Amino acid sequence: MIRFQCPACQKVLKLVDGGAGQKVSCPSCSRTTRMFLLRLAACGIGAVFAFALLAVTLAKIAHRGRSRSPVSSIKNAPSQIQLDEATLLQRLATVPELRFVSDAAIRDAKKRLGDSTGFVESRFGGETGQGFVEELNKDACDRAEKAGLSIEWKFMRNTDRDDMAALSLELRKNQMVGVDRSSDSFFTPSEADVANKLNGYLNERGRPGFLPTVVQMLQVEPEPSRAVMINKLDLLGYSRPQQRPNIVEAIAARALYDNSMEVRAAALRALETSDKSLYVTVLLKGLDYPWTPVVWRASYALRKFGTLQVVPELAKMLEKKPREESADTVTELVRISHLHSCLFCHRPAFDKSGAKVPIPGESLTPKEPSRSSTAPAFYAPVKPRELAVDPGATCLHQDFSVVLPVANCGSWPDKQRFDFTTRIRPATKADGRRLEEISRERRKAAYYALEGIVAREGKELARPNDP
Repeated sequence: MIRFQCPACQKVLKLVDGGAGQKVSCPSCSRTTRMFLLRLAACGIGAVFAFALLAVTLAKIAHRGRSRSPVSSIKNAPSQIQLDEATLLQRLATVPELRFVSDAAIRDAKKRLGDSTGFVESRFGGETGQGFVEELNKDACDRAEKAGLSIEWKFMRNTDRDDMAALSLELRKNQMVGVDRSSDSFFTPSEADVANKLNGYLNERGRPGFLPTVVQMLQVEPEPSRAVMINKLDLLGYSRPQQRPNIVEAIAARALYDNSMEVRAAALRALETSDKSLYVTVLLKGLDYPWTPVVWRASYALRKFGTLQVVPELAKMLEKKPREESADTVTELVRISHLHSCLFCHRPAFDKSGAKVPIPGESLTPKEPSRSSTAPAFYAPVKPRELAVDPGATCLHQDFSVVLPVANCGSWPDKQRFDFTTRIRPATKADGRRLEEISRERRKAAYYALEGIVAREGKELARPNDP
């Protein structure tokens, strides 16, 4: 017996085995449907799923897809995809925060590095201020690994690092998001400013290191700036085919992680005309993310752009049970303060090529802003024995970053940047319910994507009783 839902009114109907190809009239709404049997075993899946497929006019579907913009489509998508940015930021503010370098340790490092004698006894065993800072960085990385974070050092070429520094100064003078933007001493770029600066940067330089630099700098800017970033990167990808695969992956990530519907719509427009093979893996990974808004964004993008080749992967997700993910560990979303983590995320620098480390308790803004520059104090040239890091050497690579309010901020702004990533930690009894909930959401999201894919291929998927 085949059970399925009427595509029109969702009433559960039954069809005897062997009835594939018959016309079935719904007793509730009188809609007539011709049914066909699809077995996912043919796609290489061990389990057999019986789905009813309805023949649909392909031209009608194509016309419907062209007539609706990505934004209007998102607004007609499941409620999980329609959450506004303010609501999502409130939820992100409750994500557990990890910190591996204390405020006291940062102040101590500055003091020891500036000691003119050059000799300091430290609990890490270093005999000089420089040794103390190096051991502080190593200790933070070791504790981060023990906390379940993935630590992988990556190093930029000097030319790319110089480009990043130039972009941070030219594009927005306050790279450390959270600087008081209401102050007359600081510059907040308009959409036109971003487009012009970005155009010039990409046209003049455009070396391989430009992509992480642009995304790192602009993902926390206001919504118009982020949308400009998507559009400019998309155009650049066509003019530089050798860099397009990495650009498309970066755009797909914005479709998953940006909290603005408008920005995600810009990313979807770019993906619509891109080679699906360049980004479908990014979307599939999004279905496994430990934050449900990302799961549903991945599902929505797969529904629009996925092909029958991803059906086996989606079917596997429908088979998963909550505790099959892992009985011993759990993947968790965490946030890390951008301003507090320089000595953790970057290698210490002891020459003029470094960037200043923000010191807790000290203002981020210069006491006397220069008329020729609106840059915060930490963009001034590094002086001898000042605490600094190498911006081109990083060990933590976040998935996304946002600006959140901070209580008890002291002399620092009340809104600061946080970087979000995932960690793997031992599971507890309290995780059971959360794992069940997110597993249920993943299965629903996988079904939503699967339904859209087969519909675009000229079929319609019957809804199982327990997706």
